[in-house]
Amino acid sequence: MKDFTLEDMTKYELIKVIKQSFAYQPTQEKLRWIRWETMCEQALAIMDEASKEQQLYSSKKDIGSHFKWVKASDKFTEGMKLSEKADTFLLEIKALAPEVKE
Repeated sequence: MKDFTLEDMTKYELIKVIKQSFAYQPTQEKLRWIRWETMCEQALAIMDEASKEQQLYSSKKDIGSHFKWVKASDKFTEGMKLSEKADTFLLEIKALAPEVKE
């Protein structure tokens, strides 16, 4: 049988692992930083995928490719909005912990 990785586990199983692994509750600061990192990773993944799609369809001159390029552009905009949301969240984190340096 192969070894399990965290990626193989369900959300419920991961929560149980975390609860059993920690003798303490992670701090709110740590939880906020994890949320911020996740938001940034998701935004970058969305924008990267959208950029690849835009490159794929930008060289084609048919109307279908144009619509797909526009759809990819909209996806990139969604990634940018998530990135802006992450930036706002980071400012909130810094406001709660003024000792955090840039």
